[in-house]
Amino acid sequence: MRRRRIAWLLLAVVSLSALVAGTGGFDTAVVDRGISLVVSDHERALISIWDPGGSSPEPPQYPGEDPVTRTETRVKLLVVENRVSDRALDLRVMERPDSPIEVDGSYDGLASGEMTPVMADVDCNDHHGRVDALLTVEATTPDGRFESTIRYDASVVCPDPVSSPSAGQSDA
Repeated sequence: MRRRRIAWLLLAVVSLSALVAGTGGFDTAVVDRGISLVVSDHERALISIWDPGGSSPEPPQYPGEDPVTRTETRVKLLVVENRVSDRALDLRVMERPDSPIEVDGSYDGLASGEMTPVMADVDCNDHHGRVDALLTVEATTPDGRFESTIRYDASVVCPDPVSSPSAGQSDA
């Protein structure tokens, strides 16, 4: 009988403690939510990207690509259109770790509804001819309310190796 009373008393104390202290649950939470973007040629895409050297039709106001002519040449790498309503975008373009060439480019303040070529420094790392640059494009608003990271592959024309004079020939 005494053991029952002790058990009931212990159960009552634990129950009251749980009511007073709470159960550790919560009724509100603040959660950061991301947005997933798909880059496409759809007329309502938030960010459109064209590769001037690629197979996709490019905007007529920025035709053609700039070939890389020497180490770390600054070239038109991509053409980007901002369709994020009422927000300017800052763009940063860099190579992914598995890219055969090095790329570093940016553009700040691309207004909503505007399109621009993104210039980048390209180092071909002794690659020649057409090479696929494996890129990451980061688009953010200056206030930080919109951020997107896009994986994109662009085609780059790297310079042919410089031919040296054959042995036995001289510059006379």
